[in-house]
Amino acid sequence: MRAKAKGLGWMVLTALLVAGLNVAQAATREKIKVSVATLGDQTGKGLAIKATDSITQIFFQLKYFTVLERDRLDQIMKEMSQQQTDLVDQSTAVSLGKQMGAQIIVVGNVNGADYGVEKYKCVKVDSQGNKYNAICARANAIVKMNIRMVQVETGEIIFSDVLVGSHIQDYDPAGPPPSGPGMIDIAMAKASRDLYKPIQKAFPLEGIVLKKEGQFIWVDLGSDWGIQKGRGMIIYKGQGQEIRHPVSGEVVGYEREEVAKDQASDVTPTMCKMKVSKKEANRIEAGDPVQAKLELFY
Repeated sequence: MRAKAKGLGWMVLTALLVAGLNVAQAATREKIKVSVATLGDQTGKGLAIKATDSITQIFFQLKYFTVLERDRLDQIMKEMSQQQTDLVDQSTAVSLGKQMGAQIIVVGNVNGADYGVEKYKCVKVDSQGNKYNAICARANAIVKMNIRMVQVETGEIIFSDVLVGSHIQDYDPAGPPPSGPGMIDIAMAKASRDLYKPIQKAFPLEGIVLKKEGQFIWVDLGSDWGIQKGRGMIIYKGQGQEIRHPVSGEVVGYEREEVAKDQASDVTPTMCKMKVSKKEANRIEAGDPVQAKLELFY
């Protein structure tokens, strides 16, 4: 959750959505352990494994997660006589996550997977630029997945939503339509992509300034953490002021002052470099927190 406030530059309110994970991970360089349970399949089309692989791939691409072996989780489920379709139960998900040693567990179901074709009247243009009436054909696939991400230690549901992906493809009405299973696979991949933003918002990729040399800033985030040349980076001034809940007194976030915003240039496995203005560089010190902007991969 972010908010803007007046003062010296923009002030950003960063919520600690998962206790200690974002700041602590940056300090210890330990990746977040996530377990993706085999999804249930309510479609009868045998999509459980493909859907699970599609969701798992999102965490692999984000780099700062360690994806735990699914075979071990499946074995635990068998020992508990637990069916995948029951994984919407929050307490069961937490129990499975603890036995796996995971910090985050992802569970869910494939709710729908439909494929259809249609022919319709349309207008086309010939090589001379003349319009004429014709028959066109289109194939359409849509996939729906109910996905939940659960923080194992607290049992908090970090994300819960129905992901919907669709794929439309025109084809020659005189020939065969596109493959139904192939179209469904593409729609499933598109649905999975909707996880990129909520995952990165719940677990912002954060590091610190290692050193400053003139206008050049080195940050302890590199290619091992998914950073590539051109990735946007935001530098804040110090940890920021604590923001506490008025009733519980719990620290729910920090009010941070944004000092600089630019892109990573030189990138190594363990760090990257960025160039800022002289004015910005004068306010930056080693140890200042840095947050990478969201990466979408598409």
